[in-house]
Amino acid sequence: MATEGFLNNTQLDFVTYKASLKQYLSQQTQFQDYDFEGSNLAVLLDLLAYNTYHNAMYLNMVGSEMFLDTAQLRESVVSHAKELNYIPRSRSSSSVEVIFLASPTDDPDTIVLPAFYSIAGNNTTNNYTFSTNSAIVLSKANNYTANITFYEGTVRTEAFIVSANNANSVFELSSNTIDSSSIQVQVRNSSSDLTTTTWKKMDNIYGLTANSEVFFIQAASEFKYAITFGNNVIGKKLIPGNIVLVSYRETSGEDGNAISNFRINIPAYGYSANTFTITNTEPSSGGAYAESLDSIRFNAIRSFSTQNRAVTTSDFVTLLKSQFPAIQTIIAYGGEQSTPKRYGKVIISAKPNGAEVFSTAAKQEILSFLSDKTTISIDPVFVDPEYLYLDVSTRVKYDVNSTTLSPDEIRVLVSNSISTFSNTNLSTFSSDLRVSKLIGAIDDSNAAVVSNDTKIKIIKRISPDFTVPFNANWSFENELYSENVRYILPVGHEPIVSSTPFQYNGKTSYIQDNGMGNLYVYTIANGTSTTVLQTSVGSVNYTTGEIVISGLIVDSYDDDYIKIYAKLENSDVDILTNKILLINNEDVNIDVIGIRV
Repeated sequence: MATEGFLNNTQLDFVTYKASLKQYLSQQTQFQDYDFEGSNLAVLLDLLAYNTYHNAMYLNMVGSEMFLDTAQLRESVVSHAKELNYIPRSRSSSSVEVIFLASPTDDPDTIVLPAFYSIAGNNTTNNYTFSTNSAIVLSKANNYTANITFYEGTVRTEAFIVSANNANSVFELSSNTIDSSSIQVQVRNSSSDLTTTTWKKMDNIYGLTANSEVFFIQAASEFKYAITFGNNVIGKKLIPGNIVLVSYRETSGEDGNAISNFRINIPAYGYSANTFTITNTEPSSGGAYAESLDSIRFNAIRSFSTQNRAVTTSDFVTLLKSQFPAIQTIIAYGGEQSTPKRYGKVIISAKPNGAEVFSTAAKQEILSFLSDKTTISIDPVFVDPEYLYLDVSTRVKYDVNSTTLSPDEIRVLVSNSISTFSNTNLSTFSSDLRVSKLIGAIDDSNAAVVSNDTKIKIIKRISPDFTVPFNANWSFENELYSENVRYILPVGHEPIVSSTPFQYNGKTSYIQDNGMGNLYVYTIANGTSTTVLQTSVGSVNYTTGEIVISGLIVDSYDDDYIKIYAKLENSDVDILTNKILLINNEDVNIDVIGIRV
């Protein structure tokens, strides 16, 4: 008679399944003392184990794909996001704003650049095409010049014929590198009736009627997108025989950033390419790849909670991140937190991919998007990110007995470690500096490093125009070193706020504080003697870190900016508003000392 037995189903691997089957059979009377490995029954056990293993894996995967949190396939994540009315971000085209100038030999009133007019750009490795979104008119009244934004990518057009079988009018686009914001749709009545109308893209159903000529975008498989239309209740429905013309831009995404070399490559309006010149002051920026799975999981739920309106600061962040793929990092906060305070405002600041600030056109596009999503009492204001830099001075000791590396090689390793730390832990909004982690990163740069003594100052860069009064107001948002609690001023004063040199009244000069909240300009004569040139050019609040500069007139300075240094009361640096901390190599000083341990 068979004894009681069981199969172990707690492990999802072939070996455990086979061992469990052998254990079960060996407990049966007819298989006692049976050599399972030396018989044909071993083949059947292998088949049973493999079948059980495959079924378990399949059921586990099916179970995982049923939920947004655990889904691994992109199609599954996109499908779950669709249930929350969330459209994953597509690739985003890099853009550049150029000054476009025509010099015609005749004297026309206007010169028209057609829609999707393109220019060429290149970097050291590839060539890229940049085009406009719409037609541009250059008028004689404006000297045939205009500021034009060009977007990276090649414009494609697809045509679909509406058939009786496609009652839902869903059309999947063939490209998987689309910038979905560029999709435009026209509907032609039929092949015999060429009347064509432009339909409007919508992301919600508010205010739509049965006659609204609108279309919607939804995500499809393999990074593709599909367009769909109304049903004669919400939006107008297409009829069989209609021809749908869809134009869109295929883009290289992030690869199109940081391009500065542009040229005219096609004629326009009957003029040769030599008729036009283009000038850009900034390289292209804002390009991005399609949204990652982790980002979709994070944003889909939060986007659903906003219900397409912006009330709280987190609503602003969620809406803009889902709408503008070019945003690398973004923050929103109440105006009462800004310096100076701006009550009744919501301050929005964002950094684009591949650049430090958004173009004027991109900022206006962001504010226009928010115009119908906020309450009357909320007034959104877009401000550029404010960059604060960290001056890092570190004295590194390493054991010469444990390495063959030279001091210069150790210095390179430490420098690389600091750069990696900056890229990983800083460079975004609300990324505070924790000095203990920086010290640990320096110690970990090489096994021979024994210790380091690292000191931090904070830097603000200012760029005054020459020979005109310069005024500025900013906050370091951290308490500065407080001398007045250590000794009686001005005896023993060391500068808390200082600057790099600039020319003032023909002399090499500097800014410094007096320890009691006043900023002044001084020069050094004969290498040692200090002469005050202007007794007051501003003030410093040591408690709040606020700096005010007023009426500073400089003749010139060597770099593109003057650095204002501040010594901090605490080692860590906390950032609250639109500020981003960066560590640049030029602000890193590494002193390497070899010791014998």
